Amino acid sequence: MKVNRTIDEMRHAHLLNSRQPSQIEGDKFIIGIYLGDRNRNGATYAKLASEWNRTGEWVRYMLKQSARRLRGAYLLRESHPNYHFRLRMVVEYGFCAYANELLGVDFFNSSTLQWIEQVKIQSNKEQRTLLDNQLNDTQHIELAKLPLRVTNCLTAANISTFNQLYDLGYDKIRALPNMGSKSMHDLNVYLLSKGKSELS
Repeated sequence: MKVNRTIDEMRHAHLLNSRQPSQIEGDKFIIGIYLGDRNRNGATYAKLASEWNRTGEWVRYMLKQSARRLRGAYLLRESHPNYHFRLRMVVEYGFCAYANELLGVDFFNSSTLQWIEQVKIQSNKEQRTLLDNQLNDTQHIELAKLPLRVTNCLTAANISTFNQLYDLGYDKIRALPNMGSKSMHDLNVYLLSKGKSELS
C-alpha cells in the first residue's frame, strides 16, 4: 500500500474532485485530519477556510468532528474492527504524526499498519464466506409472504430460490418487468427478515 502520497496528490485524487466531500462520512474524517495537519504546520483557520471557500466555523467543525471520530476509532478498534477503515486512511495519507499528537500516544506505527491489514484480510474472508453461502442457498423463497407484484415478477422469471436471486444480483432483478423501486424495497425487507443480506 502506498503510504507516502504528497498533499497535492491526496487533495486532487481524493478531496478536490467532482463529489461533495463534506457529505461523505469517510471524506469528512480525512478532510478534518488534513485540515488539522495543515493547522498544526502553521496555517490559520482563515487561510484554510479561504482555500476551501468555506467559513472558519466550518473548519473548526471539521476539526472537532474528525478528532472525535479518530479517538472513537482508536478506542473501539478491538470491539468494532470495522473502524480499521478510518485508521487505515490516516496511514495511507501520511497523517500518522498528527494523529499521534491528537491521541497522545504513539499508536500509528508499523505494528498498527500490520494489525489493520490483518483485520482487512479477515473482513474480506468473512464477506466471501457470506457470499458463498448466499450463492449456494437452495432454500425456496416463500412467495406467499411477498407482495403480489413481487411474486408475479419472480414467478415470470422462474426465480424460486435464494441462490437464484443472489446469482442474478440487484441490476438484473431490478430490470425485470414491473420490478420497480418499491418492489425492490419490499424484496429486500423480506430478505432481511429471513436473516439474509439485501440486494444492492
